Formats: sequence, C-alpha cells, structure tokens
Amino acid sequence: LWGQLDLLLYLDSRDLRCTYTGVMTRDKEKFVTAEAAFRPGRELAEPRRLYFDTTTALIERIDVFDAKSNMRLGTTMVGDYKDHEGIKFPELIEFTDRAGEVLGGWRFSAVKVNPEVADDTFLKP
Repeated sequence: LWGQLDLLLYLDSRDLRCTYTGVMTRDKEKFVTAEAAFRPGRELAEPRRLYFDTTTALIERIDVFDAKSNMRLGTTMVGDYKDHEGIKFPELIEFTDRAGEVLGGWRFSAVKVNPEVADDTFLKP
C-alpha cells in the first residue's frame, strides 16, 4: 500500500540533552559525536550516540544502546540531504539492527517548511 505520510516534527529543546564526546571512527569514517538522552519521564529511555559529518555537521547516523548493558541495539541511518528553503532535510531515514540488516525506513518525496495546518487535522477521528 502506497500513500502519503505526513510527518510533523517538533522537539522541545528541554526534551533532549546532548554531550559532546569527541571524534570517533565508525565503519572507517570519522565523525564528530555526541551522546544524547531524553529527559526523565520521556518514553524513549535508551541512550543514543549521534554521528555528525565532519564537513557538513549534518547527522548521518544514530546508534541506540540498551540502557543496562550498553550494547548497541541498532542504528538509524540518515542521508540524501536536500535543501528546502535554506534548511537541509534528509530524504532517507533507514533503520537497521545490530547486524546491519535493514528493518525498514522512509524515503521522503516532499518537504514543506512551516505549512498552514488546519486545527481539525489533529481531531480524533
């Protein structure tokens, strides 16, 4: 089934805490990294490591770790960035397991920056 996916993204700056962790090599590439964790009370409790391209500073991958064992659970790959009204958005977001097997993902065909959204869009059907 193919259809339209409307993704509205809003993240309050108080929801996410990042700590710079230096330059790391992953899959023979160097990345600037940061450890990220959501504030207590958020549903996403697993810690994450963000990998930023050293040239563009765009996020290229996000590793998710088990909070107790610190074992990597999987990776979110982010790529194919395109400029939309002066803001770079990824056209591809892909989820892989620990072995690198693709679990799923999204390829975006259009991006709208700050579109008008009717209030009834958010009404329960």
